[in-house]
Amino acid sequence: MTQIVRSVEVDAPHEHVLDSAASFFREQASDFRVQAIRPTSAQVEVRYSLLDDRTRLVRRHAGLTFAWRPRWRAFPRFGATLTVRPRGASSTLVLEGSYKPPGCWFGELFDRVIGERFANRTMNALLLQIKGYIERENLCGRK
Repeated sequence: MTQIVRSVEVDAPHEHVLDSAASFFREQASDFRVQAIRPTSAQVEVRYSLLDDRTRLVRRHAGLTFAWRPRWRAFPRFGATLTVRPRGASSTLVLEGSYKPPGCWFGELFDRVIGERFANRTMNALLLQIKGYIERENLCGRK
């Protein structure tokens, strides 16, 4: 398994970030694409779920989990959790995930040499997409 941890600062209050991220996944679900290698993208089937924290009164959601299964077999399955950390008037969106490179020893070798860099770029691009969506929602005042 290869672990990935990436983060991005989002110009939105932490109370709204996870609900907006769930809206992002809901709107993208039918044609979800992730950037694989520029300028190409891969279509994936994505599933997501908000994680509730019933012990807290301030913030209802503790995180959002998501997983995708690629339609192209050379692209790995991926699972992750998004969490939010308050940062003044803004927030930090943290992605922690993992994937298993396809293709036995060849896939693992490819991952060590170059694949992990592609995966990190893919996650950075995904976080920027989510960030843009959340900030647009925050600007429009829908949340």
